[in-house]
Amino acid sequence: MPITHASVGTELTQAEFEATSLHQISLPGGLHHGMIKGATYNRRYTAMIISSALGTAGVGAVANALRVLPFIPPLSITADRICCNCTTLYAGGKIRLGIYADNGSLYPGTLLIDSGDITCDAAGFKDITISLAMTGGTLYWIGYVVNGITTLAFSKIAVSTTPAVTGVSAANPPVVGMGWTVAHTYAALPNPYTVGGTILVNIAEILVAIRAA
Repeated sequence: MPITHASVGTELTQAEFEATSLHQISLPGGLHHGMIKGATYNRRYTAMIISSALGTAGVGAVANALRVLPFIPPLSITADRICCNCTTLYAGGKIRLGIYADNGSLYPGTLLIDSGDITCDAAGFKDITISLAMTGGTLYWIGYVVNGITTLAFSKIAVSTTPAVTGVSAANPPVVGMGWTVAHTYAALPNPYTVGGTILVNIAEILVAIRAA
C-alpha cells in the first residue's frame, strides 16, 4: 500500500515519510490517522488520542492508587516526553507517571516507564524526558500514582472521551470500563503491574500524555 501525502496525493519515499512532522497514512475507504511529531508543534497524546473533547477542569487525585488507561498509538513512534498538568498545588505533593505494556489479556503487565518523583509544590505543567519505542496498533497502559489528595488537582480527561477497552458490564444500566486501578502506597511503580486490579468506571481521570519524538 503506498504512503501518500495528505494534501497532494503524491507517493512519498520512505525517507520522506520518516522526515515529515505529521505522519498520516491513507487507507482504503478514506480513513486517515496520524500523530504530529517533534518539538515544532509540541503536541501531546493521551488515552483517547483522536478526541477533541479533552476536559480542562481540575480533578481531585486519588492517593495511593495506581490508575492506568489504555493508549494505542496509530503508528510506531518513540515517545520522548511524559507529562501532566497540576492545576492546584499541594505542599509536599508528588506524582509518578508510568507506562505499562499489555500482558496479552487486556491487563497491564511489564513496566516500561517510571517518571520518578514529580513534585507538585507548585501548580504547572509537569514534563519529564523519556525514551520509549512504541509499536503502532499495540495496546499500552498509561497512568499515575499520587501521594496525597488534600488540595492536589490536575487537568482531566472527560469521561465521554475514553475508549471502553475493558468492556461494558452486564448490568442495568450497563457501566463502561475505562481502565484499571490497584492499591499502591506511593513509591516506585511496581513491575509488573499488580495483579487483581479493579476496572475503572465512569470517572474523569487525570490527563497523562506523551509526545512523539
